[in-house]
Amino acid sequence: MPQISPDGLTYTVKLKKNAKFHPPLSRAVTADDVVFSWQRYSGQVAGVPANAGLSSVAAYLDTVEKVDDSTVRFKLKKPRGDFLVSEAKWLQIMPKEAGTAFDPAQKMVGTGPWIFDSYTPGSVIKFKRNADWHLGPEAPYLDAVEINFIKEYATRLTQFLGGNLDECDVSGNDLGRVKDTLKSAQVIVREAVLPASYITFDGSARAANAPWRDPRVRKAMSMAIDRDSLLDAAYNVKDVEKLGLKVERRWNNDMPSFESGYWLDPQGKFQIKASDPKVSADNAKSFKYDPTEAKKLLDAAAQGSGFKTKLHTTSSRYGQAFNILTELLQQYLAAVGIQTELVDEDYASVYVTKTALGDFDGIAHIPRGPGARGQFELYYSAKGIRNNAKIDDQALFDRVQKMLSMSDPEQARTEMLSLQSYTNDKMYLVPMQLGGSGDYYAYSSKVHNAVEYQVNSYDLGTEAFPYFWKEA
Repeated sequence: MPQISPDGLTYTVKLKKNAKFHPPLSRAVTADDVVFSWQRYSGQVAGVPANAGLSSVAAYLDTVEKVDDSTVRFKLKKPRGDFLVSEAKWLQIMPKEAGTAFDPAQKMVGTGPWIFDSYTPGSVIKFKRNADWHLGPEAPYLDAVEINFIKEYATRLTQFLGGNLDECDVSGNDLGRVKDTLKSAQVIVREAVLPASYITFDGSARAANAPWRDPRVRKAMSMAIDRDSLLDAAYNVKDVEKLGLKVERRWNNDMPSFESGYWLDPQGKFQIKASDPKVSADNAKSFKYDPTEAKKLLDAAAQGSGFKTKLHTTSSRYGQAFNILTELLQQYLAAVGIQTELVDEDYASVYVTKTALGDFDGIAHIPRGPGARGQFELYYSAKGIRNNAKIDDQALFDRVQKMLSMSDPEQARTEMLSLQSYTNDKMYLVPMQLGGSGDYYAYSSKVHNAVEYQVNSYDLGTEAFPYFWKEA
C-alpha cells in the first residue's frame, strides 16, 4: 500500500520488484517509466500532444517524481480521496522507450498477463500467455486468448450454440433457447458494461426558456416512465425468472444500481447499512410510474397542453436493450403529452463527439459507465466532461468537490448516497433503466472458473481471464 502524508497531498508508492515489461524489452518496470508516462500524458514529451483528459487530472495532480528506481512520489495540489484508484484508468504505465525504440501506435508492450500476438481487422485479435507476469507464474492458466469480433448478435449466438465460441452475450429472449440447446451451458447475470442510462437536456442559452428548465417538468418525465415494464421489455425479466435465474429488478439512480454500496435505491428497499441515508418520500414518488400525477406536474408548470421536442439517440452502438428503452421512452412521454421526434445519429461523427458533450437541441438518451466517485465528478462538476446538461449549481459543485477530497472511503460513500437525494430533488438528469437487471452471458461447459471469476467494469482481461481454464 502507498504511504500517504497526513495532509493527503503526497503519495509514495513502491513498485513491485518482479513487475517487468514483456518482450521485446524484457526488463523491470522502474520509476523512470512512471515519470515518463506522466510526462507523455501531460504533453511534456516532444511530438506527443497532451491527453484530452489532462485538465481534469491536472486539477489535482501536480508532479510525479522519481525517488529511486522502485519508488515514485505523487504530489497533489489538493486532497483526492480515491487517488490511485481512479487514476488506474487514465495513467497507464508505458515504457520510457515508447516513441523512440518502438511506435506505441503500432506495437503493444506492457506488463499484463497477456502478450499481443496478432490482429485481423474486423475479425479477431489474439493474445498469448505472459509467462513472466508478476502475479504468476502459474497464472494465466490459458496458453492463449482469441477474441472474435462478430457485430451481428444473431451470428454470435449461432456460433456459440454451434460450439465455435466459448462465451456469448445472450438476450433475455434467447436464454430459453440456450438452455434447451446446450443443457450444460453456464449462464450468469453480471453487471452490464454500460450499467445505466439517463435522459439529459439541452442546457444551452438557446434553451433558456425550454419547458425542462422547470424541475417539475423533469420530474413529470420521470413519473411518465414505467421502470419495471422497461426492464421486462428490454431484458425479458419475467421469462428469465421462470428459468430459475436470479434477476434484479432494480431502478437506476445517479449511481448505477449494480454499484450497490454507493446506490441510493429509489424504491427504498436496499441498504448496505441500516444507518445509510434512504430515499425521501417525495423523491421516491418521482420515480414511480404515475402518468396522472405527471400530467398534474406539467399543468402546474404551465405545460398542461404538452410540448414537442427532439429525442437524440444512436441505434448502431449500444445494442437491442438500449434501442428498446429509447423507443419505449418516446411512447411513455407521448402518453403525457410530450411529443418527441426521434433523431438517430451516427455514433462517431455526431453522437459521441457532439451530443454526449452537450451539443444538441431537445433531450437525449445516453448510456452511463461504471464507477463511483467519478460519476459525480463527470456529471456534476462545473467543468465535468459529461455535464452535457450544462448544470449550474454551485452548491452541488462544492459538495462534489468536498466528497472527492474525502480520504475516508466510508465517509465518501455516505456522502455519495446523500448527494443522490440532492440531485433527485432537482432531477437534473432522469435515470433510465439500461443495465438495471444486469447482462446475461453464457459460457461453454468446457470453460472453468468463468462463473467464479467475474469483476465489474472493464478489468476482466487482467483480473478474471488469467484464472479461466478450458478442457481440451
